[in-house]
Amino acid sequence: MSKSIKINMSVKNLDCANCALKIENEISQLDGVELVSLNLMSDSLKIVVDEKKKDEIIKKSQLIADRIE
Repeated sequence: MSKSIKINMSVKNLDCANCALKIENEISQLDGVELVSLNLMSDSLKIVVDEKKKDEIIKKSQLIADRIE
């Protein structure tokens, strides 16, 4: 059984709650993602993921955030 880990990422230039919701929704659909929370006030994105898929999820999450913001 794989271990879950928490990833903290910074999301810059995001000032739209609708965009934040889109980012959360898309990231939550990625395989291996257990929990997603984006805080507009602190520009932080927290994701709980399957440790084995960490690197893949980080790359995909950054691409999603960049595309939407």
